[in-house]
Amino acid sequence: MRRRALIDADIAREEEADPRALPALAAAPLDALREYNAIAEEIIAHDEALLLDDLSVEASPLVHALLIFTRLKDAVAMMRGFLTGMLALPEPALREIYSRAVAELVFILHRQWEYVSTLQAKTPRELLASLSAALQLKSDLLAEVQSRLVSDFDLTAVRSTLSVQKCWELYTAQVDGLQVVEVQLEARVRTEIAEAETQRVEASRALGDAALAIAAADGAGAMGVARRLASMPSAVIKSVLLARLAELGPGEAALRAGALLADGGALGERAEPAPAARDEPAPAAPSHGAGAPRRRAGERASWREQWRSSPTPWRSWQAGGQAGLADHLPEGFKISLDELKLKQRVGAGAAGATYRASWRGATVAVKVATNGRSGVAGWRAEVAALMQLRHPNVVRCWGVVAAEPMLGIVLEYCAGGDVRHALKGPTPPRFLWRVADGVAAGMAYMHGMGMLHRDLKSANCLLDLGGGAKLSDFGLAKFEDEATTDNFGTFRWMAPEVARQEGCSRASDVYSFSMLLYELVTHEVPFEDLTAELAAAVVAQNGARPLLPAGTPKALADVLRWCWSSEPERRPNFADVVKLLQRARSKMGEAELAWLDAPLGHRPKPREGAKRRPSGDARHPRGGGEARPSASRSEASMDT
Repeated sequence: MRRRALIDADIAREEEADPRALPALAAAPLDALREYNAIAEEIIAHDEALLLDDLSVEASPLVHALLIFTRLKDAVAMMRGFLTGMLALPEPALREIYSRAVAELVFILHRQWEYVSTLQAKTPRELLASLSAALQLKSDLLAEVQSRLVSDFDLTAVRSTLSVQKCWELYTAQVDGLQVVEVQLEARVRTEIAEAETQRVEASRALGDAALAIAAADGAGAMGVARRLASMPSAVIKSVLLARLAELGPGEAALRAGALLADGGALGERAEPAPAARDEPAPAAPSHGAGAPRRRAGERASWREQWRSSPTPWRSWQAGGQAGLADHLPEGFKISLDELKLKQRVGAGAAGATYRASWRGATVAVKVATNGRSGVAGWRAEVAALMQLRHPNVVRCWGVVAAEPMLGIVLEYCAGGDVRHALKGPTPPRFLWRVADGVAAGMAYMHGMGMLHRDLKSANCLLDLGGGAKLSDFGLAKFEDEATTDNFGTFRWMAPEVARQEGCSRASDVYSFSMLLYELVTHEVPFEDLTAELAAAVVAQNGARPLLPAGTPKALADVLRWCWSSEPERRPNFADVVKLLQRARSKMGEAELAWLDAPLGHRPKPREGAKRRPSGDARHPRGGGEARPSASRSEASMDT
């Protein structure tokens, strides 16, 4: 023991005498953790591939729950290794790598939150109930530590609460508990796979018997087979049919039948969607897009011009064509992790989580992308859009973090939060006009640059300290000539033609603005008494629109009805919307203006027989479906 102590003392003196050794000592735990995580990711990906290869039909909710749960367990194990390593470091060594350590901590906490959120949103309720206990932190001390880390990321404060040994023991107990549940889920999945294979064999035999009965003109036998098939899951029958068709070879008939079955259709003509009903007559409108401001020469900063004209076009980078995520970004746009001091998580959504941070003496917001292909794609799209935009009503981007393990965007910090949150409480006078004017001006500029937002809603509009509105969340933004016919966006704010997959345009953003204007009047989301999917359906197929409250000033109601016209070409462009809002305001008397300043808005009269329900913010695609309340959990949950 004495000899060990002398050796340690010698090492300490050498390190004190040579400060150059300190960075290497400090970085060693993080480098080892990075290597461990890379190996763990390879093992998990390999196991996932083996499991999915065993499936003869589409993965069930149980399989998806197992895959996400396994990754959650790995994220908790990652936290165990990280926090134990940081607690074991001498104080000077931790200070040496503090910014990098905090970035790693944010990444790990972000992963835990993402996996827990995915389980809560995507797992059937009965299955989620059986997992809820495993999602809780078992130790009060561990819950206190994790809550403190989430609130301020203060690693140094944790050192006074938790020893290295205690940290390892508590997190090991948590991982072991998750391991038990994982084994139980694996057993259930294996049983499900065996049952599915038995069903496939029975379906294959039934289809063979059906073919024989049809060939022999045996009506009674065919009816018996039909009854057998009716009792089997349709997904199993479909997979067997596709396998049979594949055995027929590349004949045209076989390929056509296989394509139709794979698409979930029938062998016949596809039904056309019912035309949307015409809404109330609107004022005559100019051709959509006329009068919209166009980009002016020299509007962008010089580095933007240089980057846009570089050998690698930015649209290719946005689409994910480049291997390096930070390749071809101008040096002045890259921000190092060491420059940021992350302080607190202030928001979370489908695209990722947002953190308050300090950078060069200023308070900023850092938006961290979710993991996976969709998160990276959204990060690329948002960076590509923000690099092109500079307007008082568009949130400003200061730069990008593109360093393992974090993909982030550094934005101006809007202390007022988002408009959706502001509408949940009383709003100040002229709030409606400040938000509506600001959003319309920002969208007129964005359309003038040739870009579509494609997800305009109150939650994606931020407020600065003065109450000014700024557009945000450009993860779905596209140039007009790149837009697809997919129904991207959020159901309640989605234009009818987008819901019908007829394509998006400037007019689609104008429709979404009408739903935002409706929110500003009523302080509630559109069709609050309907599920998100049903709201999109009645808008697209029945021409339904939200009911305006009695007393809505006619001048503003006319703007609303014009913007939500069923025919996109009848909607005004945003340059005209700016003028229409000004004109509507000038026509109103003091009583009407005071009516619009009501702090809590004006609720519309519910439709006959409608029941009010908690509003969801279902976003499509990747997460379409009504947002559900989270599973019951305390502050000790891993996604705190």
